Amino acid sequence: MLALRLANGPNILVSSGRFSTNFTGKIKKISTLVFSDRDFTIGKFRASDFKLGEAPPFYFSCVPPDKKSDLTLIAESSYFHGRAVKSIEPGWNMFFIKGTISFESNGVLAPIIERIAKAKVSILVFSSFDTDYIFFKKENRYKVMQALQDAYQFKDVR
Repeated sequence: MLALRLANGPNILVSSGRFSTNFTGKIKKISTLVFSDRDFTIGKFRASDFKLGEAPPFYFSCVPPDKKSDLTLIAESSYFHGRAVKSIEPGWNMFFIKGTISFESNGVLAPIIERIAKAKVSILVFSSFDTDYIFFKKENRYKVMQALQDAYQFKDVR
């Protein structure tokens, strides 16, 4: 995972790199940003305690290669109730970029990250085979939407 910090700005955590490190380019129009109103939590488990068969239906994880370290899991908050978790960080929302983004695509996240950073909002980015998911604390939802509203179309999903 790569951690970036813009001058006097928030922390930006990026799990994979489909973005350009040049944050000064023109904003590239992309597909709609789809905002979820689900409540997410980031939890830390002992890797040996996590059973894939017990995984929630919608989740993101970072599994250490040695299986001896801690596993980080991002899932809907309800999944964590009653589970043995080492630590949790509740209260996250997310949006994703609608449409498929190939691994060869460059600069897709850069204008999004730049706008959110200027709003002084910390984010966590998770990239999948098809798209990118941007997580932010739910109290910053309005700031995130304000930062992006003049460059992107929004869609809400429940």
